[in-house]
Amino acid sequence: EEPCTAPPAMTMSNESDMKGSVAIREEAVAILAAPARAAMARASPLHCGGGGEGIEARRPNDQGKRFMRPSKRAADELRQVSFERGVARYAEGSCLVKFGATHVLCTASLEDKPPPWLRGQGRGWVTAEYAMLPRATHTRTRRDSAGKVSGRSQEIQRLVGRALRSVVDLPKLGERQITIDCDVIQADGGTRTASITGAFIAMVEAFKKLRDDGRISTIPVRNYVSAISVGIVNGATLLDLA
Repeated sequence: EEPCTAPPAMTMSNESDMKGSVAIREEAVAILAAPARAAMARASPLHCGGGGEGIEARRPNDQGKRFMRPSKRAADELRQVSFERGVARYAEGSCLVKFGATHVLCTASLEDKPPPWLRGQGRGWVTAEYAMLPRATHTRTRRDSAGKVSGRSQEIQRLVGRALRSVVDLPKLGERQITIDCDVIQADGGTRTASITGAFIAMVEAFKKLRDDGRISTIPVRNYVSAISVGIVNGATLLDLA
């Protein structure tokens, strides 16, 4: 089994590669957005057309009027996306992911023991926690406290955990636990999808450290996982809501 590394189309940065955040190449944007675009094509009430500047959305009965969202992005156009690895000095894996003005710091922490309810079963566990800094939005929000996490945060962190576990071979991880912390530094829509995407990269970085230290033989990832949003606004189906 070959170790799981970033696809060739995806460019990420760390100290050993190149400094600064590097935007995803055009091919990687296509990889990230392809499933959502396919869903748009099946379910959308839009007709897509246009030339070299991208696809423009048109409502079927608006006599040719072009629908334009405030950001001026086309219906199937992503915001600028970038990943920066190795941003947290002490975490086994980390990634700062940016979807436009949405910035999320994802860190992966390793424990050499599984949760108590999983001990002795010969497999590991991956879980996630999600939180927003109080001033990640236009107005200050109350900080989640231990034992009193908002319903929204609980929903998102469970979603992130399930998404990651769906692609991890837990027996090959051994009796260990990886905890992913997704902390939203700045929110401008799509924080849960950015969290899933950045969390996967941080998790793989932690797996690489385990492999390089000789504690596992292969990186226990069966597939890649990323996320993007699709929604309907005023009757128009749009990719990557913000």
